[in-house]
Amino acid sequence: MEPKANGESFLIAWEDKDSKASLQDAFLKFRKERQKEIRLQRCTEKQKRSVMERGNLRKKFLDTAMSYIGIPYARRYHGPDSPHYNAPLYLDCCGLVRRALLDLKEDFGFTIGPWNQAYMFDTLPIDLEGPEKMEPGDLVFVSAIYNNPKSKQQKHNMVHVEIWLGVQDETVGARWQKGTIQIHSSYQYTSKSYHSMKYHFRSIDTWLNGICESCCSEHSWKRAARSLPGRKSIFCYDQQQPADPDEEDLVEQNQRYESLPEYDDTPEQYEPCDPVNKPDESSHDQSSSTSSDDNLSVTGTALSNTGGAAANSNNKSSVKPCRSCVSPGATPSAAQRSFHIGGHNGTAILHSICLSHGWVPLDDRSIQQFFFKWTELRKQIDYSVFHEGGQIVNHFPNISLITTKIGLLESLREYDRINSRMFTHNKTKTAGDFFPQTYRMDSQSECDEFFKSFKEGDLWICKPNAANQGKGIFLVKELASLRSQLAQDQRSCKATRRPVARIVQRYITNPLLLELRKFDIRAYLLIVSAQPYLVFCHHGYVRLSCLPYHCNSDDLGVHLTNQYVQKKQAQYKDVETTWSMTQLQDYIGAHYPHLPADWVQSHLLPSMWHIMATCFHTIKDKLDNKLGFFELLGFDFMLDNTFKLWLIEVNVNPALHTSSAVLQQVIPPMLQEVIAIVVECFDKCSKKQQPLPLKSLHNFVTLHTKH
Repeated sequence: MEPKANGESFLIAWEDKDSKASLQDAFLKFRKERQKEIRLQRCTEKQKRSVMERGNLRKKFLDTAMSYIGIPYARRYHGPDSPHYNAPLYLDCCGLVRRALLDLKEDFGFTIGPWNQAYMFDTLPIDLEGPEKMEPGDLVFVSAIYNNPKSKQQKHNMVHVEIWLGVQDETVGARWQKGTIQIHSSYQYTSKSYHSMKYHFRSIDTWLNGICESCCSEHSWKRAARSLPGRKSIFCYDQQQPADPDEEDLVEQNQRYESLPEYDDTPEQYEPCDPVNKPDESSHDQSSSTSSDDNLSVTGTALSNTGGAAANSNNKSSVKPCRSCVSPGATPSAAQRSFHIGGHNGTAILHSICLSHGWVPLDDRSIQQFFFKWTELRKQIDYSVFHEGGQIVNHFPNISLITTKIGLLESLREYDRINSRMFTHNKTKTAGDFFPQTYRMDSQSECDEFFKSFKEGDLWICKPNAANQGKGIFLVKELASLRSQLAQDQRSCKATRRPVARIVQRYITNPLLLELRKFDIRAYLLIVSAQPYLVFCHHGYVRLSCLPYHCNSDDLGVHLTNQYVQKKQAQYKDVETTWSMTQLQDYIGAHYPHLPADWVQSHLLPSMWHIMATCFHTIKDKLDNKLGFFELLGFDFMLDNTFKLWLIEVNVNPALHTSSAVLQQVIPPMLQEVIAIVVECFDKCSKKQQPLPLKSLHNFVTLHTKH
């Protein structure tokens, strides 16, 4: 039987005249196929973005997924002796895809549902013929039959998913129970848990167009709306009746469910109202196919005290209501603190830490009734409605006094001027002792001074005032290139705006090298509003270039060590680009035996702390300070081959990704301690108590406690 369309009418024909199928059966089959055709057409023809926009978003999706390399699969597969036993985050195969989509939900224009890889499969209708048609970021699905007959078969028998990298047959994903998210040389593999494996190649173009809805006629993937009150209900948070309440009730309820990501295995989680049955947890492939998001876990004191998810399941009185049952506009009580994490920088880690405190997540960033907000940009915080002593935000309004290139330069210059007047007879350390010679290109007088003092053979580096990730940076070996860039800035800016502000800084041509590669040190400064300030510092980690250092090289990958630049290098996967401070000490001890055995601890770190304290003192009397403000800054230092320490810049939004084993050891515990310190200081100061000593202080070093 084959349905055929002819204008506005349809012809239903029997291929087998002897068939016992009735006309009714033929029509029902035709209707089902027609519905599937319409569904597929709606999912594939709706183009919201241009080819370039989809390409940029595809790359962003892949980069975000790659940032989770090294995250372990699930805690239950790691004993106390495993290095991943107390990992702050766990992601399974579909958890990786979901996490990347949640990090980029504002870019994609939708929030991925809480279901597993079968759901993702149903929302991607574009079926590719084979791997040769795949583009980076597309998904490889695996369907199979479980060996264990007691295992719950998944929809479409879908058991696994990985992300296509576009390099030969390489994929990235969480494949093994006791493993981590990693790059696999091939999408094909052998499993002990299932058989009859089939590979399905699906394009993510549907997602890139902002569409995430099931195109499967059998599985709508909608949650029952009966558990949420309608607009006519007295329990509805909005008492204003819509013009057509019956229709809007159902639409609004479905939208609320679709916009709620779920997290499992967290001690302070929000249980789904309709719990699902989880499959046997004895194998990787079955556990990766649960219907809820069995992928995110927070470890630490809270987990050991509650006994994890199992404790919650056995003690229903302690289970919190589902997040979908919490009114979006409701003001949280003291016992029900709410939080919002904005942007894509370390979002998953920060989100899981906040959940471990028992706080309620807010998906809508416009809601002002929050307790804690962490954003990438200050403009995402409305300081006009900030409630001092009742809310916490992660930016001071005028922190740019130190975090832009020009702001840092001017703050250090003013500090030198004040010191020169106060200590006229005693020689004090000036900014020039640790900060390279710098000129402002937006100042005509300084620009002229630089051009007059420039000598042939000098090497300088030009940086935009407020950019990061190495954007807009170039080496200045001759004045012609600088003049050309400044002229281009002038031509490209609008008449109502000023050109891009830039600085030119003397390049350190004799850096200390590690394995012949240039490196810098990323350290952290935490400023907390209390008394009026408490300031702490953290040693951070070492960042290395992939390439051997050559002063005359024009490749920025040789000169810039940040991960955004380095991951573009072909050698990125073959060499370590992050070291711990212990590795740095071991290397220096082995190659420079004339230095003290603990040189990093006894000499380098104190010098870093002194420079960081100096920078804080340049702005402490100018900061717009209120109880509830705090800031985590990234300080970048370099050592030259005489072991002289130089401050390069200060970053307002330091990278919080965990793309290497070292970063996994540094970033999550540091962020956990940051939030713990901030909240403890806030709670004590709100009660008029002395914040010190701090129970939450572990790896940070106290730098400043006075007025």
